[in-house]
Amino acid sequence: MNLRYLLVCALCGIVMPAYVAAEENINYDASLTVETSSGSFAPYYFGANRWGTLTQSDNVLLNVGASRDYDLSKRVTWSYGLRAVGGWSSATSYDIFHQGANPQWGTRDARPAAIWLQEAWAGFKFRGVYIEGGMRQSGSPLLDDDLSSGDMVHSANARPVPQIMAGFIDFQDIPFTNKWAQIKGVISYGWFVQNKWLENHYNFYNYHITRNQLYSYKNIYFRSNPDKPFSVTVGAQIAGDFGGTTYHYSQGKLYSVEQHDSSISAYWKMLIPTPDNGDDFYEGALLGSWDFQARYRLRSGHELKAYFQWLWEDGSGMSKHNGWDGLWGLEYKSASPWWIDGAVIEYLDLTNHSGPIHFAPHFQGADIPYQSTGADNYYNSGYYNTYTNLGMGLGNPMVMSPIYNRDGYPQYLLNRVKGVHVALRGTLSENAGYKFKFGWRKALGSSYEPLQAPVHSTMLMAEAWWRIPQVKGLQLTGAFGLDHGQMPGNSVGGMVTISYDGLLKLNGK
Repeated sequence: MNLRYLLVCALCGIVMPAYVAAEENINYDASLTVETSSGSFAPYYFGANRWGTLTQSDNVLLNVGASRDYDLSKRVTWSYGLRAVGGWSSATSYDIFHQGANPQWGTRDARPAAIWLQEAWAGFKFRGVYIEGGMRQSGSPLLDDDLSSGDMVHSANARPVPQIMAGFIDFQDIPFTNKWAQIKGVISYGWFVQNKWLENHYNFYNYHITRNQLYSYKNIYFRSNPDKPFSVTVGAQIAGDFGGTTYHYSQGKLYSVEQHDSSISAYWKMLIPTPDNGDDFYEGALLGSWDFQARYRLRSGHELKAYFQWLWEDGSGMSKHNGWDGLWGLEYKSASPWWIDGAVIEYLDLTNHSGPIHFAPHFQGADIPYQSTGADNYYNSGYYNTYTNLGMGLGNPMVMSPIYNRDGYPQYLLNRVKGVHVALRGTLSENAGYKFKFGWRKALGSSYEPLQAPVHSTMLMAEAWWRIPQVKGLQLTGAFGLDHGQMPGNSVGGMVTISYDGLLKLNGK
């Protein structure tokens, strides 16, 4: 696992200097963030959809990166980037069960590393297709990561997973459709590098953890002509966890070790889902969504969008037997900077889980002749880790990530949840602007472990930024955050960031 990670990073380090032989336009940025809050963790909107960089109650973080984007005007082009994050973060205490001659419960403090590699990638594009390797912050293929509550499958909430991917660089015209239809898609395979993180946060008492787990992701989208006032996008995403070794614990004792297939055959089975392979259903733990977006552009250039993402994890959800489960949203986008540049309102509902029971017919002794489906358990798996990277959910962060389980339980505990999310972004002057987010959510536990009484949370964030006109690229940002409720708890905090960005032009020989 670590060897694969090092090989991907080494590839980036070897390829990038070679690319600089040509004329390069390199974007670079650096930011220093100081954040403090009263809770056990940072306020919800301080941490959600920030690539897993800010989770703790108190932080002083330096974020430095440089990248070269693909030149879409050229037939052959490349891209690469590096980003490192480091500093100090407060620790959080997690429960752990100590085994041995005198088994007992204890606590262990855990915090992010003093410095880590956030991004390292290199990619090559020919015409409309590309191949890329490494870790890169790439969020939702459909939603606005800055305003949305988060994509249901591929959000901006967690640190990027090291992977190799290939696909269309953007929407491409489908031949013989006279530009009326376009297609976009990607396929990737990745390797989780989180064994040490799991060991530092897991209670080693119940449930399970999987070491050396693998990852796959793919999507496909079709879009009608975007140059027309009205355009529709439809498609699907499929993510999957597979491979590695799962260690099952019960009452503090290891009772089962399960070795999953990590061979080339397993990679193929994740590309084309294959049944009857030892995992009871299909290879790996699959999760996906049916996605839809309708966009209307007014004559003034302003745009209105309506969209949904229907989450599923098996056949019952794919055939929409899980009711209204999914993310439903409306978005506004202005044609030019304005006092409201963009606005989003979303409704999240994951309370159905395909019904209260899950039953297939013809079991011995059963007298129910028909089939009823249910008991989905979104983002959880009985064979693999939860759908997270380093504790933060890869899907929508409104479903509380396992990093917030201070009892060391590694499962999503509150995935039967519904909520509302509202976000505004605007420009107040040439050098100043704001962002505001508000959310409310109610959780009922999970379909396997329901709560006796629901828990609630109300979250908000108010942020303002100021571009310092005397120094081009220098910006000061201040934010206030508030959480009230039990997910994970009350918190009031403030955050200040000073950042600088620029463009470095290199003339090759």
